[in-house]
Amino acid sequence: MLIVLFGLSGTGKNYVGRIIQQHLHFSVLDGDTLLPDDMRNSVEKKIPFTQAQRDRFIEILITAVKTISGPNIVLVQALYKNSNRKRIAEAFPDCQFIQVQSDPDILTTRLQMRNKINDLDYARKISANFESPTHPALTLTNNIDNDEMGIMAQLHILLPALFTQESRLPNEETLRFTP
Repeated sequence: MLIVLFGLSGTGKNYVGRIIQQHLHFSVLDGDTLLPDDMRNSVEKKIPFTQAQRDRFIEILITAVKTISGPNIVLVQALYKNSNRKRIAEAFPDCQFIQVQSDPDILTTRLQMRNKINDLDYARKISANFESPTHPALTLTNNIDNDEMGIMAQLHILLPALFTQESRLPNEETLRFTP
């Protein structure tokens, strides 16, 4: 199964990906690690990506996902454009999209605390380019920092097939993946 976590900067996509990895034994691919140099330069210069850059990058992501061994993968990438998410859906028809969302005030706080390349000003600038999904996508809300149990509870509701009847929440350390 391929789960695609997408959404604005600061929503906690990587955090959710790590929870899925730890408790459901998925491999995680952080798409930002595959950004080509021209896209990294755009981020450093605080210039939004062109659609041509995005389209080329989507093909890099698709190739990378296909090379990961194992049946269960989480792709973590902002994926601001519907056309790019739809291209991933074409390549992986059974993938499950989950939009990770957070309240604007929480996003601001998280982005201010980062010492990363995509600071608050840049995140605000590029957020105007985000397109709400016009394709099937679930929504996961991440408004509380370090809320592993809350994230797992939402995942249990959103994707119940990932959990067995014996599953319990993370503090009980007995979550099982159903192949």
